[in-house]
Amino acid sequence: MANSDEHDPTGYSNEEADVRIEQMNKRMKKLEVCAREDMAAPKLYGPKEADITIVSWGSNKGAILDALAQFDNVNFLHITWINPFPAEAVAKILKKAKHIINIECNYSGQMAALIREKTGIEIQDNLLRYDGRPIYPEEIIEKIKKILSNSPNS
Repeated sequence: MANSDEHDPTGYSNEEADVRIEQMNKRMKKLEVCAREDMAAPKLYGPKEADITIVSWGSNKGAILDALAQFDNVNFLHITWINPFPAEAVAKILKKAKHIINIECNYSGQMAALIREKTGIEIQDNLLRYDGRPIYPEEIIEKIKKILSNSPNS
């Protein structure tokens, strides 16, 4: 069980507004330091320039890397931090992307929404799975091939 009260610096529950503000400021400062000093940048796998850039996070990494081995014109931006979100690094890579696919194991495309919120980049193409099973490399390969076959450059 937990209450909704703040705790003071010694760990005791406290309902005072000034203590709440002090503790919240302390937590937010930790996130700023983390973003500045501790957070590794998201990793780009594959060529720096590609026809398709996949963006994803979490357990999809292995399937995406397996699928990537089939293509020399596809890269993958693997995001490992959600909060603080590496907005600058993500935007720098995705602004150069020709076509972005967001791959997630959820119904609503939460990462795509977070990317839109933090960078202004709206991802139009998603591969979402929400039946409790993982996304398989074959599904990713099929998605990539479909996009490449519809591309005016192919």
